[in-house]
Amino acid sequence: CQRLEEESRIGYSWIDKGYGISYQQFRTSKRSPEELALIFLINYERPANTNQPDRQTQARYWYNYLRDWDPEVPEGSGGDKPLTEKLKMKIVNGIVLSVERVFV
Repeated sequence: CQRLEEESRIGYSWIDKGYGISYQQFRTSKRSPEELALIFLINYERPANTNQPDRQTQARYWYNYLRDWDPEVPEGSGGDKPLTEKLKMKIVNGIVLSVERVFV
C-alpha cells in the first residue's frame, strides 16, 4: 500500500483505461470488491491477458474475510505492548495458495 501511495504521489503507474477512476478515488471507492479487482488489474497491473476471473473471486473472499476481522491478542504476550496479528500469504500468479496468521 505504501508503494501505491508513493507512486500515486509522483503520478506513476496508475493509468485510467476507461473506468473514469483515479487512484485516489479507487482507494476510497465503495464499489464491489469484484469491480475494484478488475479496475486494479486493468489500470495498474495491465497484463496482456485481462481475462482473470479468479481475481474477482479472490477479491470477494478477502473482502468477506477481512471486513469484520477483529484480531485476537494471545494471552501471555508479555509487556505493555500487545502482539499484532499479521497474515503471511503465499501467492502465485495472483492467486492466494495459503494463508498463515503470524504474531509479531
